[in-house]
Amino acid sequence: MHKLKYIIFGIMLSLFIVIPLFLVIQIHNGNYKFINSTSNTISHFTKGNLKQKEEEVKTNEMPPVGRLNNNKDDSHGTAFIIDNHTIITNDHIVEDATRNNLAFLPHRNSENNTSIVNGQNTHIVDIHHIKDKDIAVLNTKESLKSFGKITLTSETPKVYDKTITYGYPDPRLNIKQINDSKMTKTTFTYISSKNKKGYVKGIIHPGASGSPMMNKHNQAYGIATFRHSDDDLNAVSGGYIFTPDLINKINQYKY
Repeated sequence: MHKLKYIIFGIMLSLFIVIPLFLVIQIHNGNYKFINSTSNTISHFTKGNLKQKEEEVKTNEMPPVGRLNNNKDDSHGTAFIIDNHTIITNDHIVEDATRNNLAFLPHRNSENNTSIVNGQNTHIVDIHHIKDKDIAVLNTKESLKSFGKITLTSETPKVYDKTITYGYPDPRLNIKQINDSKMTKTTFTYISSKNKKGYVKGIIHPGASGSPMMNKHNQAYGIATFRHSDDDLNAVSGGYIFTPDLINKINQYKY
């Protein structure tokens, strides 16, 4: 009986020693993160192993994404095609604009810097605001069928899966590997889903707002919207996740 007590005591003592030691090693190696459920913030420790990667997209590999210019305040963001006459972007890009202030440039790059589709300019004919999710659904007069479309999904990546966005970070930021207004592919590491938002390790730069957040099936599970920090070590960005209810609401605005 006494021997059994010593065995149990030894096991418990080992757990108290081994588990904290394991966590210290994980933190030291940059593999540990946790969510503060009371403040809805993400805390994490990294040493560059989760660093984002940015690269220009070749013209023949471009997804159904384009640059959205707001000529009212000389700004731009990113939008992506979800149907033949429908694109989606962040509401803060278009909230003060009218349809005449906006120009959608699908597959914009250095060689193709106009908004010409099938010989005509793209015209925005309707703007639908979903303000509580910072989303706007826009309808175009011209068909965007030739560019394809991105499917919306509620399937988010697993923690530490790679996730990709395609967008147009502002070239005035002088971001490494970004040249003029070429479409940029950014690979992030997915770290959390909370309160109908998805979080990635890295920085979503101005101009890339409205980019699709893509899972491994090349479906958009969310829309890039915000960032919490600018420093390379602790940068966290994210956007709203496409829940089934949100997808249904967006689909109501398709032409």
